[in-house]
Amino acid sequence: MGSGRVSLRSILMTSAALTIFGMPAEIASAALDEIVITAAHREQSLQDVPIAVTAIDSVELDRLNAISYADLSGYLPNFSFNSLTSVGFVVPVIRGVGLTGSGESAISNNPTTGFYIDGVYIRAAGGNLFNVVDVERVEILRGPQGTLYGRNTLGGVINIITKKPGDELDFNARASYGNFNRKDFRASVSGPLVTDKLLGRFGVAYIDRDGRVENNFSTPDSRFNESGADVDDLDSLTLRGSAIYRATPNLEFTFAGDYSKDNTTYPGYNVEDGSLDLSAFFLSGTYADTDGDVHEVSYNSNNEEMARNWGASLTGEWSSGNYRVVSITGYRNTIFENDNSDIDGTPFNIFQQFLRLEEEAVSQELRFHYEDDRLDTVAGVYYYGYQGQQDSTLDIFGIERELGYPLSVFGAPVLSTGISRAVVNTETDTFSAFGHAGYRILPDLRIEAGLRYTTTDVEFQRPVSRSEIGGLANPFYDGSNPFDEVPAGVALASNGGEIPLVEDTFSKVTPKVGISYDVNEETLVYATWSKGFREGGFATRPSSGNGAFDAENLTAYEVGAKSDLFDRRLRLNLAAYWYRYKDQQAEETSLGGPGFFVDITNSGRSRARGFELEFVTNPADFFSLQGSFGWQETKFLELDTGLGGNLAGNEFPRAPKYSASLIPTFYYNVPNAGTLSLRGEWTYQSDEFDGLTNDRNLVLERRNVFGASMSFENIDQDWSLTLWGKNLTDEEYAIRVVDLSGFFGYRLRSYGTPREFGFTATYSYN
Repeated sequence: MGSGRVSLRSILMTSAALTIFGMPAEIASAALDEIVITAAHREQSLQDVPIAVTAIDSVELDRLNAISYADLSGYLPNFSFNSLTSVGFVVPVIRGVGLTGSGESAISNNPTTGFYIDGVYIRAAGGNLFNVVDVERVEILRGPQGTLYGRNTLGGVINIITKKPGDELDFNARASYGNFNRKDFRASVSGPLVTDKLLGRFGVAYIDRDGRVENNFSTPDSRFNESGADVDDLDSLTLRGSAIYRATPNLEFTFAGDYSKDNTTYPGYNVEDGSLDLSAFFLSGTYADTDGDVHEVSYNSNNEEMARNWGASLTGEWSSGNYRVVSITGYRNTIFENDNSDIDGTPFNIFQQFLRLEEEAVSQELRFHYEDDRLDTVAGVYYYGYQGQQDSTLDIFGIERELGYPLSVFGAPVLSTGISRAVVNTETDTFSAFGHAGYRILPDLRIEAGLRYTTTDVEFQRPVSRSEIGGLANPFYDGSNPFDEVPAGVALASNGGEIPLVEDTFSKVTPKVGISYDVNEETLVYATWSKGFREGGFATRPSSGNGAFDAENLTAYEVGAKSDLFDRRLRLNLAAYWYRYKDQQAEETSLGGPGFFVDITNSGRSRARGFELEFVTNPADFFSLQGSFGWQETKFLELDTGLGGNLAGNEFPRAPKYSASLIPTFYYNVPNAGTLSLRGEWTYQSDEFDGLTNDRNLVLERRNVFGASMSFENIDQDWSLTLWGKNLTDEEYAIRVVDLSGFFGYRLRSYGTPREFGFTATYSYN
């Protein structure tokens, strides 16, 4: 299928399991363009690849006004991108497969989805929300991918391919301005450094934005954060450079390096479903958010976050005839800091959190490829080494560090206050070997099989787990950093949560088999069976048990069809899947002592099943329509968390039953001037649970989000102007719920982005 297709211009967005988003700027033909991807490590038409994969190019990322890859959430079926903080702790959930809790154990609990930048795996728990800079396309693969990719991944892969240096001078710039004083600038330049020998490319992105959430906290006390400073602001800088050296006609090396630093303040929570009894602070009455504005909070600390990422890679590729050898060496370094985060949602000093993550990783992948008219194979070996440290302090009412001693009445503490601090070190070494082969036994019939062996050594240590309890609650505590200020005479005593160096090894063989058939020149059908697994580990925070959890295993069945119909005016792609889990890792957070317990439990059995559809059609030269629909059903068949009791029958967290999107676009040729386009966007997501218990009070309610844009591109296609708007109806939808009702009488909710609008100008020279 597809061997005779002619590659036209890249369309704006495509889905292999599903469909394509976007239309070319010119309106010369209503036929849909072919998309070439490298999801299987070789160039193929997307419609010929029997894998559930979505490809999104740089033009569509611009049209979506995507600042980071989290902005893709909502446009793809059965896919969400939940950010637990502003610049880190990002949790992709693909077909219900994702981290199920708060992300507090992120450095010791491997992600279910693998991030790759130009073939280098990115594990970073505290900074994997990368900004969009100099990107050629993003490929999102669904399901276990161990037989094709170096790092074992259970839920899928997000593969980021950056633009490569070229032989000709190329320059692109993009500038935007929007409400909340958003200023966004991106530029890249590429060209030869030594003709036919050395090519270079450099890109930069800078984003600055005021706070999107108003903080109405006000006090004359100078010890507090700046009075009334808004939160959910952003100051971000990203740099990326690459160079290609052509050593011989058959051998070339690519070096790439990137650096990013993001500073922001967490958007925060609203106090809802109850109120805080102020008698704890020797005040009368209660406190609750009563203004009805979900984008207004009252915080008494600064909620500052910082994520810094940098890395480098060296890729060597040798090719001769049907053979290729590829080597990818990578290094990544991440620091994430959360300084004095007010996590109680009130202007009173109840919970203040201080968190620092440091992560370092090295990787080496070596692959051997062979391809002819009937056979394609890849075999490889892979090593991944990771070290992480998390230093977390939770301050509860903490007057002791302000006064230097606990206050009491007649020798007894008036109210239990405390500091809880835990330091965790973790180290992971993974070795794997993998292979995959496809063979066309008939002109229209292809079979494939793959096998992977993985062994992972995990070392874990919690050398510090200390608490200090006692003292008087103080509503006007200044939130001094506990890393720097623990007053004389206040000793943090062990709370019994220390864990000496422990280690475990997890090994697994995971296979994949598949078959695909070209029904005709327009339609491909396929079926696959595969297995995946995720290593076990140890809970980062103190837990009610010993903190250890086992590996989880997934068996995936999938069938799909991809069609280009009516002379390629309609692309219709379908996929259905059935997942069977064994020992699924389920995370639950609870209060205990001074601080939070995090328990990760292995459920006995669970399942997920679903259906996905995406389409794009060009019924006329002036109009295109694209859309998607997803349905999924998830269920724990066996689950006893020890904290929430027997939860068998509950749905997975963060797995909405329905998701949909629709994007109509109208085009108008302005004679001798250019092309005017009008585009609308609608995304829908049904209710989802934010926790294992499926408590109706912890539901993230359904959302309908609308956007629109109007663009003009000149006839030479070297500049454009766009007016755009996102969440035009200012839909209010919760993205996270924290239940404190059992302790303080209320729940916290954090809400999605409010209405945004602005304009963008682009210029290109090539």
